[in-house]
Amino acid sequence: MSKMTQADVKRIAGEFTELALKTLADICMDYEAPAAARATAAVALLDRAHGKSVQAMEVSGPEGKPILVAGLDIGSMPVERLEAIKAVLMGVEEKKGLPEKKDA
Repeated sequence: MSKMTQADVKRIAGEFTELALKTLADICMDYEAPAAARATAAVALLDRAHGKSVQAMEVSGPEGKPILVAGLDIGSMPVERLEAIKAVLMGVEEKKGLPEKKDA
C-alpha cells in the first residue's frame, strides 16, 4: 500500500463535506442530544458559514511594560515602521519606510 500524501487525505476528506455538514445540522437540531453536543455542532456550522470570530490579544513585556526589541519600544511604533522592520528581519529586499543603508 502506498503512502498517502496530504493532498490525497484532503481530497478524500472533501468527499465527506456534504455528509459532515448534514451531520452537524442534524446534531444541532436534535433536541434530545446533549446540550454540549448541540452547542459544539452549532459553533462548527457558524464557523464554516461565517469564519471564526476575531479575538483580540494584548501583548506586553514583564510587569505590563512595553516590549523592547533591540532597545526599541515597538508598542508605540506606527504599523508602517513595524512592517518595515519585519521585512528586514524576514530578508525581504524591499525596505519600504526605512532609510537607505549607508556604506561605512
